Amino acid sequence: AKNLLHVDDVFNKAKVAVMYPIKPLYDLVEGRLTPACSRAFTRIFRMFDLDRDGLLSDDELMAFQNKIWGATLIGRDVIEWKKALAHHDMIIHRREEASVESDPRSEDVM
Repeated sequence: AKNLLHVDDVFNKAKVAVMYPIKPLYDLVEGRLTPACSRAFTRIFRMFDLDRDGLLSDDELMAFQNKIWGATLIGRDVIEWKKALAHHDMIIHRREEASVESDPRSEDVM
């Protein structure tokens, strides 16, 4: 603050924190979505899961993208989304496996 470096960054970050607060969406202490946010996402998902199979098909995903963002996905975009989600799922699965393996309560007791 003495020589006023990065003052504009501080003000921009403060503005973003006020305009787009994270607290209603994500509980930083618990490390998960708030119940209200989770209910909202579930409701949005159900609105677009037209065949009620618990998954969004390519067409349902494209309809969501078009309705919410006003932009059309092309087939290549859908493939990239699927790759990103598969990669994320793989990382989560590996973390869960590692935590189970390191938990002494998970060992077989004879």
